[in-house]
Amino acid sequence: MTNEAYDGSREQRRQLRNFCWTLIGQYVSAATLSNALGNVKSVAIEPSAADEVKLLKRFARHYIISLPSLHAQQYGQKRIVQELFGIFLSEGKSGSSKLLPKRMRYIWEDNPSDPPARLAADCVASLTENEAYEFHARLTGSHSGLVLDPIVR
Repeated sequence: MTNEAYDGSREQRRQLRNFCWTLIGQYVSAATLSNALGNVKSVAIEPSAADEVKLLKRFARHYIISLPSLHAQQYGQKRIVQELFGIFLSEGKSGSSKLLPKRMRYIWEDNPSDPPARLAADCVASLTENEAYEFHARLTGSHSGLVLDPIVR
């Protein structure tokens, strides 16, 4: 690793990747199967490796997970998921499938006895992140898209 500030250069990304591989290898090697619970196998981790993992988790929480920009992004993503779920649930309960792409209709048609909330959740879960953005934009009118977009077929 270098002493210079991280700027995302190819060489720095390579060094970071190698450093991560080294750490992961060390932590995998530090884990062993144990019979500490009688005849139930459990994973035992060397205390020094466990301490390092705890420290790395704290770094990740402080420098990555706690970033306001990440919280803002997650807030928007949560809103999109909630709104898509509500649309799918309403559409499914009404017995209408006009808004659902053909690739989602089978979820409702093949599982009529499943709870509607489960089916709506399955529809949301079937979307990639980009599809969720695009479909939400289409359904809420913030972007009209094209009739031939794959997400609406």
